[in-house]
Order: sequence, then C-alpha cells, then structure tokens
Amino acid sequence: MLSAALSVDVGINRMYTEYLLLALWIVVGGVGFSIGLVGLSATKRRMAGAASAAADRTSINQDKTSMAANLEVRVPFLNHELMELAGRMPVNLKLRGLKRKYILKRAAEKLLPKEIVWRKKAGFGAPIRSWLRGPLKPMIDDLLSEETIKRRGLFQASAVQRIINANQSGQEDFNLQVFQLLTLELWQRTFLDSTTL
Repeated sequence: MLSAALSVDVGINRMYTEYLLLALWIVVGGVGFSIGLVGLSATKRRMAGAASAAADRTSINQDKTSMAANLEVRVPFLNHELMELAGRMPVNLKLRGLKRKYILKRAAEKLLPKEIVWRKKAGFGAPIRSWLRGPLKPMIDDLLSEETIKRRGLFQASAVQRIINANQSGQEDFNLQVFQLLTLELWQRTFLDSTTL
C-alpha cells in the first residue's frame, strides 16, 4: 500500500520504488516516511531513481561477475555529490561526438598515457572458447551430434558440423555460434522435450 502510494506521489517508476523505500528506511532509521518526498522536483526524483537503479545494477552485476572470476573490482562514482555535479554539467562536457565521459577522460590525461585514456572500451568476456575446447567439448559432441541435429530438423547437420569443426580447429572463430547452438539444444530439452512441465 505504501509502496503504491509512494509510486504515485513521487512519480518514480514502480521498479525503483522498493529500492527507494529501502534507502529511505535506512536513512530515517526505520522511523516512518513523512519526509516531504512529494515536494521533490522532477529532476531530483529522476536523480533518485537513476541513482538507485544504477547503483543496484552496477554493484550487483560487477560484484557477482568479479567474484566468479576471482577479480577484485571497485565500483566508482556512486557518491551522490559526484552524481549531482555530473547532473549540473553541460552535455558537451560529458559527451563529445561519440566519446563518452569526455571531461573525465580529459582529467585522466594528466595521470595516464593518452592511449590508455582514449582506448576503446573493453569488457570482461566469458571464456567461451576455453569452455568449448575444454569441459564442454563432450557436451558438444553429444548434444550437437549429427544424429541430434537431424532429429531436431532445424538446421542442416552438415552445416552445423562444419561450424563446429572450423571452430575446434581454430580455422574460424565460431565460438559464439557453437555456444548458441548448444544453449538452444539445452533449452529445447528442458522446455520442449521435458514431460515434467
């Protein structure tokens, strides 16, 4: 009830309401919610929603994926004062052409080599290639066998085998395609073939 009322009064997307309620509960020490949220400007409401969503998504995703890969990762820029400053900055300082975080990168030029600061963004990819050539190889042989592909009737078995062989030999990089075929077959077995659903 309070959650629904807060969504209407504050105008924040319903998805963020629970996060905001939790944050408010912590801020006011669990002592009620009559703190004048209805009077917030539209900008401050958007910032509250954005801060909550960004912090939640970024923190949870980076925390889980970095722990899974035994990496120590720090999530920067969740400070509300820095977020407020960024909200006041003109767009041309944050985005110049297709270059994002322009002002941050200009500031970083004094600390790091330009080729590091301005290099293309690179994420942490899953080690699909090593999975397919290592622990998943027997699964590929079983689930993407010529017999299985023919029985499904979705793809030409010879084409699938060419993709798998070219990928295994290193002749082509079809890791994503092989992984997708494997995932599709597992999905079909789980949701289409299963009699327990």
